[in-house]
Amino acid sequence: MSLVEVGVRAVHLVVAATWVGAVVFFAFGILPLAREGSLNATPLERFAERLQVGSRVASVLLLLSGGYMISLAGYERTLLSSTSGYLVLAMVVLWLALTGLVEVGASRVLAGTEELKVRTPAKRATPFLRAATLVGVLLLVDAVLLRFPDALF
Repeated sequence: MSLVEVGVRAVHLVVAATWVGAVVFFAFGILPLAREGSLNATPLERFAERLQVGSRVASVLLLLSGGYMISLAGYERTLLSSTSGYLVLAMVVLWLALTGLVEVGASRVLAGTEELKVRTPAKRATPFLRAATLVGVLLLVDAVLLRFPDALF
């Protein structure tokens, strides 16, 4: 494995874990404080903006690094005929879902904080960001199964 391959894999894994961790922290650390009214609109807005920007950057980095790793491993030939191919397809679907859920959740927070509201936007965003947390965990499990496909049996 070349140094470039190692670097791409490292970036991919670190970005994915950081992204999922940020979503979990926001969904279960920040939003509960906002729902109970312990946060003002300004800090909540800044947290949501950073989550949204970070999510967008992570999505692009994961798309690029994941595409590179797919081409290196030759999965494009076996996407529809192997366990590894199915895991790659599942990862792409989960990646799309996570990207969409975070975007919707953060947008719901930001729409409310513009009006200096905190509790209502937090309540509206909670289901989306909790679902994003579940999807993120499934993404990480998928990554482990892709690395160790024999773990399925």
